[in-house]
Amino acid sequence: MERNITFIQDIQDAYSLLTHLTIYITDHNGNVVTNVSNAGDFEKEILNRSDISELINGYIRTLSTISHPALMDGHYGVKLIVSPIKINGESGYYIFAGTFLEESTRGFVRNYLKNEVERSDLLLTYLNTIPELAEDELRLKMEQIGKLSEVLSEYLGVEERKKHEAKKSSFIYESLDSLRTHNLHVDSLLTEMATINQRLDFLGIATEQEEDHFKIDTVHGKHTDLLKGLTFLTGEGFLGRTVATQSFQFWKNIHSDPRSRKFTQRGMEPTSLFCLPIYTNHSLKGVLFGGSYEKELDVELVKEDVMVFSSLLSMTLTSQNMTDTLQNHLMELSTFNEIFRIITTVKDIRRVLYILVDISINLIRGPFSCIIYKSGLNESKVEVVSRGLSQEEIKDYGNHVAKKAFSEVMNGQDRMHSQQSQTSWGVNVLEFPLMFHDHLYGILCVGYPKGEDPNKYTSFLSSLSVAGGVSIHLREENKAIGNEDYVIEMLHKMMEKLNPPAHHLTIKLMELVTDFAKFLNVKDDGTLIKACTLGVYDIDPIRSAIDTKRLLMIVDEVKNILQLNKATQIESELIALVCTYLNQGENLVAINQLTSVDDQLKEKFKMFINQKTMMISELLIENNPSQLQNNGEEFRNKLRKDYLISTREFEVLNYVLKGYSNRDIAANLFISDHTVKNHMTNILQKLGVSDRSQAIAKVYQMGFSPE
Repeated sequence: MERNITFIQDIQDAYSLLTHLTIYITDHNGNVVTNVSNAGDFEKEILNRSDISELINGYIRTLSTISHPALMDGHYGVKLIVSPIKINGESGYYIFAGTFLEESTRGFVRNYLKNEVERSDLLLTYLNTIPELAEDELRLKMEQIGKLSEVLSEYLGVEERKKHEAKKSSFIYESLDSLRTHNLHVDSLLTEMATINQRLDFLGIATEQEEDHFKIDTVHGKHTDLLKGLTFLTGEGFLGRTVATQSFQFWKNIHSDPRSRKFTQRGMEPTSLFCLPIYTNHSLKGVLFGGSYEKELDVELVKEDVMVFSSLLSMTLTSQNMTDTLQNHLMELSTFNEIFRIITTVKDIRRVLYILVDISINLIRGPFSCIIYKSGLNESKVEVVSRGLSQEEIKDYGNHVAKKAFSEVMNGQDRMHSQQSQTSWGVNVLEFPLMFHDHLYGILCVGYPKGEDPNKYTSFLSSLSVAGGVSIHLREENKAIGNEDYVIEMLHKMMEKLNPPAHHLTIKLMELVTDFAKFLNVKDDGTLIKACTLGVYDIDPIRSAIDTKRLLMIVDEVKNILQLNKATQIESELIALVCTYLNQGENLVAINQLTSVDDQLKEKFKMFINQKTMMISELLIENNPSQLQNNGEEFRNKLRKDYLISTREFEVLNYVLKGYSNRDIAANLFISDHTVKNHMTNILQKLGVSDRSQAIAKVYQMGFSPE
């Protein structure tokens, strides 16, 4: 109120003149916050006898019970009107207005002053100046003081909301700035939320631990110590209901509600409670919840604030998830650069096997890692290189994997894909084939800890197994370590697993560059294709293995052209043109920025693209969609046989072809979003594609349309 005191004093003075009453305002603790307006002789004499704060102390206990203008006994038998000033529904200040006498009571007050009050001469003299109010006059005075309460309540409410909105805006701005610099953390964000919204007695977050299982990770407020670590299931209690409905929920008067049991068992008895979902990348991550113990919350005020807070939390969690993913991805790239360097210099196959085992067990930190290896030079012998297995375990598990992997009746399609299995003693295992083309050299088997999600390791270990398969092939075929064809092929295969978008870009780059070279009648001795393969990646780790100087020159010149420097090789310009075109979303206008490339060559490329687009359009028109065969059962069997697509995965894929989102698919199949996401990950991996659009394209290429 401090900064608004001048305006409030002016309003108080005006109403004091209007009502002919002495008026002042106190806070809920009885502290006077305004100057006394229109004090008469009787009031001044009372103030001379005692401090005003002492006079008010007698009213403090009853202030909280007053909800509208009320008549109260003042000192020495006079009367006062006391009226609350409510801010956002709560009494924060009180108006004291007086003094006056009720009708026909002046004689009683005079006798009281004469007989009961010392030094009462002046009080008796000034008593004659105090008006007696008839019932209708008193009613009018109370209405006027009530109107003063309404005016000040509205004014202070607006000012309080402005102050709150300013704090909230500042909080949002600072949070977004911290989010930009990656300095925003969930715990500090929650603390600041609780500070800004002081109507809340507690505020917390519960996050998903595994499918349909949630745990309260962070909670702030009074009596919340025992709440941290509480677990619940989807649909269980208030928080579980919010997970199930995935919408804002608000409850009041929940003391006797059976769903509040998890709170009351931990010493918490909320009056009001709100819950709303938090998302990361459009998937449910958890629940933001909070409430009050005594004062009932206003649902509209709470909802407005917490919806903003929820969005900030979702952005923070999404940012942290993206940052973690990026850091993991960069770590994988860095690790693979080092692996690539090592396995292109190690000559002994056994040493390669040791490296693969050590890297995999250190990555997952599981109970064991091993390779079941069958040399191409000795078809009758199987070796096991392991870490973490006893001799008995090697014999048990090794024999099982060897029989399964190298059996003559083993389906070739099965052994080309990673699998999940379990040892006879109950350890979960990820198994990856070490292959080159169609030849199986061995199986990389990595046990992972109980309760861990194996999907987070699959991409890295798949790439590791591809690199291992190529490296073993090179050694067994006695290929030279520096043979650039094999080194380039190994890089290309590794990136197919490690960085699918870059690998996909390389494929499109090779196709377009090859066609454009033919369009220009540029002859290629194979260098152009190799340069396309290397042009998208960082080749520093394998530069020493590239023997062809002209190939290195073309790759370096491509990077120079993209930095607007001149080049000497036509191949460099072709690749730079196509690379810019693809990187800018197949936008022909974008190639104009390559100022170092000859304008005539750019025009020829535009002509080439336009002709190619026209040809594709003609093919699409001629290909009548009605000719697509929707042989559902036959197609389902083909996917099951050739790609190991399960029945449930086929159902998910069918909905994807119809354009359903993960949430829609989950609703139709009565499963969670998280389960749909896992199915999609398996489908993409089995089909050998990196995203939904590629999966859809591949299925339609097979001649199938959704059921």
